[in-house]
Amino acid sequence: MDTGEWEDDAVFIELAAGVLNRDGHRCGYCGAPAGTIDHILPRSRGGKNSWLNTVAACGECNQRKADLTPAEAGMKLRVTPGIPSW
Repeated sequence: MDTGEWEDDAVFIELAAGVLNRDGHRCGYCGAPAGTIDHILPRSRGGKNSWLNTVAACGECNQRKADLTPAEAGMKLRVTPGIPSW
């Protein structure tokens, strides 16, 4: 079963473009154009490199959220991350 997790950081870097494409290059928090990837549960707190734990993010939201969960940062996700079928 594909859990959508990437153990290798190099693979994550290659697939980050897929997260941006999946999310339409729009920030999952504010809807602005996105150029970065955010871990919903930060990796420093046990979050995985996975389709279900990553979302496209604009630089401002990514910095604002930092090493917090969206709830801790007072931010709401506008999208539900999923594993793409393409």
